[in-house]
Amino acid sequence: MEHRIRIIRDNSSVRVHIGLLFLFFIFTNLSASIFDFNPEFLKGTDAYLNYEFEKADSIFTNLSANNPNEPVFAFYKIVCENAFYRSKGLFKESEDSLFTKFPDLMVLFKNDLKKNPESASTYLYYGTAKALKARMYMTRGAYLSAMKNGIPSIRYADKSLKLDPEYEDAKLALGTFDIFISIVGEHYPFATRFMPDNEYRERGIKRLTDAMEKGRYSRGEASLLLLMITLYEEENFQKASKIGKMLTDKYPDNMEFRSLYSESLILLEHLQLAQENLLIMEENIANSDNESFHNMWSIRLNYLKGLKSMKEANFAQAIQFFENVIENYCFEFGWQKALSWYYIAETYSMQGDTKNAKIALKNCVDTGEITKAVLKAKKKLE
Repeated sequence: MEHRIRIIRDNSSVRVHIGLLFLFFIFTNLSASIFDFNPEFLKGTDAYLNYEFEKADSIFTNLSANNPNEPVFAFYKIVCENAFYRSKGLFKESEDSLFTKFPDLMVLFKNDLKKNPESASTYLYYGTAKALKARMYMTRGAYLSAMKNGIPSIRYADKSLKLDPEYEDAKLALGTFDIFISIVGEHYPFATRFMPDNEYRERGIKRLTDAMEKGRYSRGEASLLLLMITLYEEENFQKASKIGKMLTDKYPDNMEFRSLYSESLILLEHLQLAQENLLIMEENIANSDNESFHNMWSIRLNYLKGLKSMKEANFAQAIQFFENVIENYCFEFGWQKALSWYYIAETYSMQGDTKNAKIALKNCVDTGEITKAVLKAKKKLE
């Protein structure tokens, strides 16, 4: 088994990392160095989280030019470029860009490690950069390979926290792994031989909460992860809506944040408030002249409309929306595709059509996604 996933165990942690678990692969964290006194850097991170990519790129380009030996600024310039591609649904371009620029970035980090061997932030960012390959496997659905290739990354993140025990931002990387391994353990029975998945989930949520509440620069990313975990895995829709509102208020142009917030509102049956957010998404889509952006977010909008229609007992319309999502799905990860099949099954069940409900549940399972929806579908098929 260990030739497939080598996991180094002790009583305190598992040294494995898979990059970032969901849509954003970076860990926005920096040590108490020049960054604490650089308001331009903060403006840059806020800009790219709010989909103001040109502004963010300009800031990071200037910072990198003025600090040519500082790898973090170069790292964020790459991050910004790839966030731009992903926001438009250009995932191949995102991946190509990453691995074209990856070698030069690693040289910068290696040189920085030689000069600053006790720098917590350098170790963390070096590990994050090494996690790019793990993310590539994530996008291809090869979750176990992602774990294997993430081993060096988590070691560097763990070392950064040991160098600076008060480095709360490092907990974003470590908490991400804890959550991921707990979810993998639920889907792949052999993984539970290595660790108690419930223990890792609890610790992961605690670490991410610390990063969200106490981190210097990790709050946005940690909040996003907690939003997705509470929404899709914990199914704590009230907590998810609170986090979603906080993110949407701060970054109103971020479509991912608004989409997840809207989903939590629909599941809470706060349909009027959800509709207001869907209208904002529709307006953003209509105002975009980018075809890829328009296509991708129209699909996500249809997913939300299908969920809202289901809650309104408009079953035929709900199924139509969900089928449109499945037929045209183009997102980086397949969670909403699996969920669309699951909700189609729920819609048929509400109408007493068990035959079609079972077909939809099987299709949900066949997506192979490691989500709670798939686990619930499997259980209903037993």
